[in-house]
Amino acid sequence: MFIKCPKCQTIYQIGDDVITKDGLKMHCQKCDAVFKAFPGDAVKSPQEQEQEKQNVAKMFEQVIPSASELFGPQNTPPVRVMHVTKYKNTINYLLILALLLLVGVLVYALRYDVVRYAPRMEKFYQKFGVESVYDGTALEFSNLKISEESLNSLSKLKISGIIKNPSGYTVNVPPIRIVVYDANQHQLLNTTHYLAAKRMGAYYQLGFEFLLTNPTPQQKTIQITFANNE
Repeated sequence: MFIKCPKCQTIYQIGDDVITKDGLKMHCQKCDAVFKAFPGDAVKSPQEQEQEKQNVAKMFEQVIPSASELFGPQNTPPVRVMHVTKYKNTINYLLILALLLLVGVLVYALRYDVVRYAPRMEKFYQKFGVESVYDGTALEFSNLKISEESLNSLSKLKISGIIKNPSGYTVNVPPIRIVVYDANQHQLLNTTHYLAAKRMGAYYQLGFEFLLTNPTPQQKTIQITFANNE
């Protein structure tokens, strides 16, 4: 019988009665592998293996001429080659481009909500010159109080109140414009005041107080607005 080394595939010829059912410990002279051979491990001789290869080759030699006649130049149907992979890749690129465009539109359209829940994203929008925080158009004045004192023909106005943010977003706080008119609607004073707080959180309230000096103690009209609302 013939035994093949499991490591280097070298074939050794062993007597049929040498290998028992308990196996035989063998040493490969080529790769120095040590393995145990059993009767069931017997393989065909090199001559038999070579003969099988020749038989398979002859079988294909008989089949190939028949195939050549069947699919010869005159019998070969026209073949249309379609570059499916090329079109598939193009479609994939277009889909990716459309997806990126959709994400960009959503990131821009929802920028106020994005910054609301992720304030650090404001720097990202600033890099592209995109405003992502609402201005103060939604802010409201509340509890306005005006008191006036006169001393040596010099009028002192004390104006105080509360600014409310009724929205659920953080907003920029614009400056406050105070304009004073006399009884004849002549402008006496026009001042702009900036608050220390530049931002107001959602539903937040901010108090303010200003002390103004006016040129006349006469009756007057006071207009208080946000500077960017004019």
